[in-house]
Amino acid sequence: PGIYNVTYYINGVDVQSASYEVTASDELIAGSFDCEIIMGIYNNETEDWKEYTGSIFNLNDLDPDESFSFALNVQNRMSRAVIPTVTASVNGEELSWDNAIVEGKDNYKFFATGQIMDAGTYDVIYYINGIRVQSASFDIVDEEGSGFNDLYDCRIVMGIYDSDIEDWNEYSGRSYVLSDLKPNESFAFALYMENKTNKTLTPRVTAMINGEKLTWRDMDIKPYGDLSDYATGYMDKAGTYEVEFFIDGTKAGRAVFEITSSAPRSVPGSFDASFVMGIYDSRTDSWYDYSNDCFDRSDLRANEEFSFALKVTNTSEDEIEPSVSYVVNEKKQSLPPVKIRPGRTQIFFVTDELTEDGLYDIWFFVNDAEVAHNTVEIQGEWMVDQKGDVGVLLYDKPGYNGNVLRSLLNGTLVVKLETRTVGPVVWANVRTREGQTGWIPAAALGKPR
Repeated sequence: PGIYNVTYYINGVDVQSASYEVTASDELIAGSFDCEIIMGIYNNETEDWKEYTGSIFNLNDLDPDESFSFALNVQNRMSRAVIPTVTASVNGEELSWDNAIVEGKDNYKFFATGQIMDAGTYDVIYYINGIRVQSASFDIVDEEGSGFNDLYDCRIVMGIYDSDIEDWNEYSGRSYVLSDLKPNESFAFALYMENKTNKTLTPRVTAMINGEKLTWRDMDIKPYGDLSDYATGYMDKAGTYEVEFFIDGTKAGRAVFEITSSAPRSVPGSFDASFVMGIYDSRTDSWYDYSNDCFDRSDLRANEEFSFALKVTNTSEDEIEPSVSYVVNEKKQSLPPVKIRPGRTQIFFVTDELTEDGLYDIWFFVNDAEVAHNTVEIQGEWMVDQKGDVGVLLYDKPGYNGNVLRSLLNGTLVVKLETRTVGPVVWANVRTREGQTGWIPAAALGKPR
């Protein structure tokens, strides 16, 4: 019994990975979950909880109806739904939660309210099924808040640093190619900060680049002035660079830059490229164009799935073999190269990516140059399946204190638009086939069609 992580390689390249759980009985083991303790803010009026991305927990930064609230984010690694028993210890005080269903491959946040009311250190330990899974320590302060968003306007920008004159200038290009630089030049990212106040500010700026921490010496920003803190010597090789900036411990921005060593191998104008959406039929292994503004899974047959593609037409007089890659929600993949004869069109389609409901940010690259970008929303119909009852009530807002709009009987088909956690319950915003929207407990939704 245990968790088995399997990875396959072809020619030394990681091509597929999977995780399997083998159990001797129905008893759950701690390895069935990926767990992380996170800090959030709970609104006592709306009963909403949201994750807090800052690194300083200051009671003075909160609104009167808000309080800090830690949570255990539990990711179910199995394909079947489970009901974990979650308990915690906060500075020695024991906490427990009502059992909640964590759907297969889904996540659930077990958050605690009313525990952090004063400044101090809070040591938190979480347990699943009696097994210790995560621990964390939070320092809560009670100081005059910085009002970060009221002080600064910030953005991360790319620039070029000239080592001969020790000067940095913002770079307006969309692709970052090392061969385009002069011998004395290098790419250098920066945090641009604008002081929105009538006082001089001295921000404490830090950054993370691919996990490495950077710090800057303190510099003053005059009233309504601006400043760019840039970093040199970190982008001298081709690769992907993930950058995060922090001001006084609060996250100020994140960006991902792709640096290539040389320009695209194909000459400009040698091909036309366009983004298209389609439907892939796994039974016939065929793909066809699907031009529509709405992508609803209820329109698909059992053997079909939505699929995106890049349509490439060779406009040159020579045969080309473009290198095509794509990025979906910041995950990059490459496609096998295909030779395209003059005047011919090749469709590079992608399957098994649009498997969940939600928004997908998609980029296509040819020879490392960006050629297409689109955002696609996938929706699906779910069936109301309230265990132990004939249906469920539809509310005008998440939470049992909302107004009841109507009842939805088991078997009713709805589209799930979003989810929100109120207290210990995850609520789903749904839309009926008649077009009415409202909120029901997410646990009342059965499997999607």
